[in-house]
Parts: sequence; structure tokens; C-alpha cells
Amino acid sequence: MGKRELLLVILVTVLVAITVSVAFNTFSKGELNPNRSATLQGMYEAIGRSVAYFERPEIQGGGQNSFEEVTLKDLYLESENGHGTYTISDRTYTSFRLTGRPANTEIVLEVIVYADSVVWIQR
Repeated sequence: MGKRELLLVILVTVLVAITVSVAFNTFSKGELNPNRSATLQGMYEAIGRSVAYFERPEIQGGGQNSFEEVTLKDLYLESENGHGTYTISDRTYTSFRLTGRPANTEIVLEVIVYADSVVWIQR
């Protein structure tokens, strides 16, 4: 082989090695994302249901313009499923804190839910 062909083979080998390395890193980091994504999805759905709970009269199982008695059951959310765990805390008349912990991670997702807005807590 000539010098050009040898240089081309070396260049292709280096490019393939870099591509494989990048792909390996991308896929290995993606292992935790399904639980995080599913936990976030559960939290988004619960946030949406919280507005209906807040506005629904107490006689119909709602909060009657209050979050003081809200539970996970009211938001159709189980405390634990295959993707993570959920808790509600800091219940007040106007807000509550929803915490999600994706399974097999140290990630903690927290949001303070109001009747008309949400505030995500960074940890």
C-alpha cells in the first residue's frame, strides 16, 4: 500500500474509535433517564390534576380552593411504583410540595404547586 492509503486507513480507524467511544458514553449515561423521565411524567400529571382538585368542591372530593388536605390518592398517584417514589409535604391553603425520587438514582425532583403556577426546586 502507498502512503496515502495507509494514512486513510489510520484516519478511518481513529474516526471509528472516536465514534464508538462517544456512542458508548451516550448510551451508558442514558440508563438512568427512563426512571427520571417516568417520574417527571407522573409529577406533571399530578400537577395537572391538582388544579382540578383545588377547584372541586369538598363534597365532590376536592379541596374547595385549598390544598391543606391534598393526598397522593387525590392526585391519582401511588407513593411508589417501578419508576420511583412520591411524597407530598408542606401542605398549606394555597400550595403543597410534591417530591419525586426516581428509582436507582440519587436524583430528587421537587416542585411547589400553587393553584395557578408551579416552582421547581433545584437540588
